[in-house]
Amino acid sequence: MSIIRVENLSKHFDQYEKVGFLKKKKSLFEAVKNISFEIEAGESVAFIGPNGAGKSTTLKMLTGILYPNSGTAEVAGYTPWEERSKLAREIGVVFGQRSQLWSNLPVMDSYRLLGAMYGVEGKALDSRVAVLDDMLDLKGFMNQSARSLSLGQRMRCEIAASLLHSPKIIFLDEPTIGLDIESKIALRINLQRLAQEEKASIMLTSHDSGDIEEICQRVIMIDHGVIKQDAPLKTLREDFDRFKILTLHSDAQLDLATLPEGCSVEENSARKIQIKIDRNQASLRGVTAELLTQYNVQDFSVENMPLDALIQLLYVQSAESTVRE
Repeated sequence: MSIIRVENLSKHFDQYEKVGFLKKKKSLFEAVKNISFEIEAGESVAFIGPNGAGKSTTLKMLTGILYPNSGTAEVAGYTPWEERSKLAREIGVVFGQRSQLWSNLPVMDSYRLLGAMYGVEGKALDSRVAVLDDMLDLKGFMNQSARSLSLGQRMRCEIAASLLHSPKIIFLDEPTIGLDIESKIALRINLQRLAQEEKASIMLTSHDSGDIEEICQRVIMIDHGVIKQDAPLKTLREDFDRFKILTLHSDAQLDLATLPEGCSVEENSARKIQIKIDRNQASLRGVTAELLTQYNVQDFSVENMPLDALIQLLYVQSAESTVRE
């Protein structure tokens, strides 16, 4: 059963360009162009794309902040821009750069205020906070003011705040931005646990491939306002399985004069070089054997393309197809 259903959704904005001292030229910027997709209950989906692709505009329409120019959307059974107050009780929203906590109040006081807004008070609130504390380990700083928390602590508190009313859907926009590695890993584990235990759907936007890989099972990619990819993450990996990364280690910098077709240098540092090999164009075994005989290689390894490189390749292919169109 679909918890989010989007059909031919579009949004454009008026733009004004200065063409003279007192003159401006009006033009239309199409931020989102007739996009359609569905997200099932309990599904975790990464909504990705380059900067300016239309991600934030889409999220704002799905959460009721923006009205579309055309198309339809249903989120948890509601039309977001027409029934925003009702929808607010069914969704949780976390934006990495925006806080829903009162900075000078103890976190627990913020939870009491937010709980009152959602009708979760008294014993019901205490019970819910206890569940979230068990999930996110909040006990040590719930009585501190939000402004005194570290970034990792604050983000855990922000996520708890968005879950006080047990939403069916959680929208996450760059939830790990600015966090250290340890905090990122902990937050990803907690979000996985959340999806499993709360049966909540997650729609995530992030430029951090670790967030996508650890939290989501499916990827929707938007570029120039158009959906360019919609597939399980596993399928995307299989589609790009032909690409391998060959890493060579040497006691001196390797100076590669030429490489066979289908090979490109990804990194070339003092004692390490990484080469991307497209197995549709070049033999992995043949290229490796040739380089090992030509150069003084101390060690080598072959790995699948990392997710961040795969996503970057998707962006490049999307840009090339847009130019051709």
